[in-house]
Amino acid sequence: MSENPSTRHPRELAPAADPAWVDAFVVELRLLGVPGDEIGDHLVVLDTHLRESGESVDEAFGDPREYARSLAPSGGPAAAVDRSTVVLAVLALVGVVLVPAALGALLDGTRVTVTLGGLLVAVLLGGAVAGLVAPGAPVLALLVRRRWVAFVLTPALVAVGAALVLLLPQVLVRVPAPVVGVAGLVAVLAGSVLLGRAPADLVTAPGERATGSATGGGGRLLGVSVLPACALVACVPVLMTRLLG
Repeated sequence: MSENPSTRHPRELAPAADPAWVDAFVVELRLLGVPGDEIGDHLVVLDTHLRESGESVDEAFGDPREYARSLAPSGGPAAAVDRSTVVLAVLALVGVVLVPAALGALLDGTRVTVTLGGLLVAVLLGGAVAGLVAPGAPVLALLVRRRWVAFVLTPALVAVGAALVLLLPQVLVRVPAPVVGVAGLVAVLAGSVLLGRAPADLVTAPGERATGSATGGGGRLLGVSVLPACALVACVPVLMTRLLG
């Protein structure tokens, strides 16, 4: 078993249990807002019980999600979302929307045009983000527990967004591209700093303490690079359109 919590998989704390059961159990506890050190305690306890009793994890503890809910401090309501998560979500949305919009306008030598359809798409995206970070994270919990919903919802949102842009082209305002670009880059930079400094709630064994405020240098670098990478990916269609157009 790895001695470093940042590289150790939670399954390693309960090797006597079925890995798929452990995964479902840990995910449910995360959704319920249970801290990583408490999750580690629960894993070690159930592993000890399984070794001593010789039972399978299903026989001893039943359904992993139901068992996780029985262990939640308040009996099973979903986790609250902290303020930093909300701020990070807003910054990510702003950066990923504004950076490619500014790039397209700069390449065309024009201003960023805000249309009625585009504004409604922004509202739609904002609503989606609000649903993910709403108190209790019910939408996030639904997407994790019923993954097929994400496969249905994502193309539906894309289709609705495209329809809004095509059907409502009325221009509301035109903004200089550099202003939009700077605003988008500032949002990406601020979000990256926030993400890179976020403490890692690692699943630790009893008596074990996670060192550092993140998962180490590699983990911190990965965290800082997530939003710039998303902004770059969002710019790819803009570049492809200009190159092929």
